[in-house]
Amino acid sequence: MMQSRRFVNLVVDTFVGGRTAYALHRIDVSGLFMHGGSSDTVDEDAALLPPPAMTFDPTGSVAVGNVDFLPLSGSKGEDVVALGHDGHGLLYGAASRSVHVLPALHRRKGSVCPISITAGNSLYVIERRPFYTDACCFAVLSHGIRPGGWSYDDFPRHGRSPGWYWRSLPPPPFAYASNHECYTICRPARARGYGIAACAAASCGTKLWVTLAQGGGTYSFDTESSAWSKVAGSWALPFRGRAEYVPEHRLWFGLISSGYWDSRLLRLCASDLTGGLGRPRRVRKWAASLASPSEEWSPAEESYLVPLGCGKFCIARFFEDDQGLHSCAVFTGVEVTKDDATSGLSMLKHRSKLYTFLDKDFRKCFGRVF
Repeated sequence: MMQSRRFVNLVVDTFVGGRTAYALHRIDVSGLFMHGGSSDTVDEDAALLPPPAMTFDPTGSVAVGNVDFLPLSGSKGEDVVALGHDGHGLLYGAASRSVHVLPALHRRKGSVCPISITAGNSLYVIERRPFYTDACCFAVLSHGIRPGGWSYDDFPRHGRSPGWYWRSLPPPPFAYASNHECYTICRPARARGYGIAACAAASCGTKLWVTLAQGGGTYSFDTESSAWSKVAGSWALPFRGRAEYVPEHRLWFGLISSGYWDSRLLRLCASDLTGGLGRPRRVRKWAASLASPSEEWSPAEESYLVPLGCGKFCIARFFEDDQGLHSCAVFTGVEVTKDDATSGLSMLKHRSKLYTFLDKDFRKCFGRVF
């Protein structure tokens, strides 16, 4: 019988030697699913994060976000790509604590905080606001022998043996032609809400879907032909951020919110995307909200849904106090099971645990959970 994951990975900005670095913490979430825990309150007993399993100390710019962290979902969340703004990256195995140097992107990464989707054994990375002139606005990281030849830069030590390599992909039809066009479009929307709002991958890995904010529609990318197309109709993926396919239920799960950026209003949603280009069928949206900490804490940063296997999930949210002096992360255990009585799905909320950050951590509100 398949077992659920015990650990999730949390990356936050920290301060090392007078400059910004990034600490990866391994959070044991098995305690969230122990019997007897309350589902409607947050355990706010003071708890510090475990010591970092790894600290990433980038060279160059100290600006927060000069490195981003992209999970390889096919590795059950144990592998993460640390990708710098200069295009250089590392593959870190969180469970094995191993580090593998990746070949660099052909050009500098266009912006921070890209969207990443795992399809098959490949990691697709696209800028939230892509540009036609940026050759790396959409690229894929794959493992194998590079098709169409190889270069010394791709495989510096192993020649034609299989390895990791980047391949640039066609920019999407909604890519901007220039910075001026992006500014003109984004300004009325205050930029924050414009760009890619949601994404998902087909269970077979042959299709990617991205939905634009501000009613921009949904686009499909064929991973076999490398062709983009706009889906028929004006429907949008019924999620916020990246949706996760859960094979136990053969459905896609994601988070939705009735208030933008307000993690107190988050709901879990399940949809059937097997219709391909047709409008997705929402199977279930649970009305029950998640347990939140006391009112002195306000939402900060975005929230994350991490599938653990066996129908279990961890939902991670970030909060800060009213003065912005202290911050914390709340991890909630959620389990989705089949309801024999209704032939549908039911959700069971388990425990919620609050972790406080040290003064040197999360100072610039950079947090990733996978």
